[in-house]
Amino acid sequence: MNDEPVLYSYRCAACGRRGSIHLIGDDHEGETMACQSCGAPVTLEWDGGVTLDGLSKC
Repeated sequence: MNDEPVLYSYRCAACGRRGSIHLIGDDHEGETMACQSCGAPVTLEWDGGVTLDGLSKC
């Protein structure tokens, strides 16, 4: 498990809102939460992107 903030996104089928939330850990994929706009249930998707570990910070 990752103990860093991870970005998750969702799209609400009820109102069309596209939202995102940072949660600690990378094990929340597929969890359900309430849409921040209308309160309808939405499913979280990991919005991982690219991570660059091990590169020097010049």
